[in-house]
Amino acid sequence: MYDVYLSHAMTREYLVLLIKQGLLEYLDGERTFKTTDKGMNFLHIHNRVQELSPLITKLQSNGR
Repeated sequence: MYDVYLSHAMTREYLVLLIKQGLLEYLDGERTFKTTDKGMNFLHIHNRVQELSPLITKLQSNGR
């Protein structure tokens, strides 16, 4: 929250959204959040897309 300069309210909204989408779960006994398998899969796909992004940009600039 502090590293990305999000307010408490905005952080809470994001957490609620991520929980509703099944990407995070709240472990009440531990009072912490855990990334679900679905969330880990999303992060894996996101990272792969980020790796491809410079290649796509290069291909687009070469095609001009």
